[in-house]
Amino acid sequence: MYLPEKIAALVATICLLPSLIVAEPIMKDATISDHGRVIFDYNYQGTSELYIIDFGLKRMEKLPTGFKRSGYPSWSPDGTTIAFSSDNSGDIELYSASSDGTGIQRLTFSNGRDISPDWSPDGRKIVFASERDKGRNIYVVNADGSKPVAITDSKRKNSSPQWSPRADAIIYATDSYWPGLDIMLHTVSDDSKRILSHGFGSYSDPTWSYLATHIIFSFGTGKEKDLYMLEKGGTKPVRITGEIGSEQQPVFADKDRLIFYIGEGPEEGTGTALYCLDRSGDTIVLIATGPGNIRHPDWSPFPALPRSTNAAIRGVEDIKKK
Repeated sequence: MYLPEKIAALVATICLLPSLIVAEPIMKDATISDHGRVIFDYNYQGTSELYIIDFGLKRMEKLPTGFKRSGYPSWSPDGTTIAFSSDNSGDIELYSASSDGTGIQRLTFSNGRDISPDWSPDGRKIVFASERDKGRNIYVVNADGSKPVAITDSKRKNSSPQWSPRADAIIYATDSYWPGLDIMLHTVSDDSKRILSHGFGSYSDPTWSYLATHIIFSFGTGKEKDLYMLEKGGTKPVRITGEIGSEQQPVFADKDRLIFYIGEGPEEGTGTALYCLDRSGDTIVLIATGPGNIRHPDWSPFPALPRSTNAAIRGVEDIKKK
């Protein structure tokens, strides 16, 4: 190779470096809390990997599972284990791993996508959405993946299931009644179901507050969606965000002081970003962004265990019935 060609090749390599450097998400602010962790998946150019922000240590790390396409992460109640989806086997199945990425176990072995896992409050069961049969239905399995039981039976789309902190109910989004999405409440004791949403537009990504006194969800049409909060037993949701674009996939944190969610990127060339609404001061903070899309955040109040420590069970936050 002649010298001019070598110089041209070197210049081309240097020009590529910025894109290589910013391929991963960038943590912008971790001062919103002095404890706890948020996990999310980050989709960029065909890969989807899991990242954890540790607010106590003020750092972000990739979860080293070795899988190139993973998503929908969910913390176990004690913060020691993560359930997630991956197509590592060729089909999208559920897996679990320790919070440092080790000890990976495959939980489901079915045809069709298994996504959106969420742990029961005692950590013994996992609820998730599956396309293993007709449509997309909600299933519950033991934490080791055994004994799957369907709680819906529909040819339509049921998604984003979430256990109540009291373990007495599961909420999820469904389009069983019209082309848009509604929020359904499934009562565990008698398998009864009740629609919680009313009106035109799509209701999606429902999640519970710390004491199960409120539900927060995304509502809107097209590319314009905001976050709303509905008091348990209430009929009039209150809008809590109003940014341009879509705010989706909310999760309560720090005993409801914080709400993490996914919103539009802060500038041109960025994908969806992770934000946090501090309800104590009614302020919104950009937590992480990047050229790819950040999705599906989940919160754990517990710090990371030392890597040499066995995953001993720690006490979960008490949910006291009023």
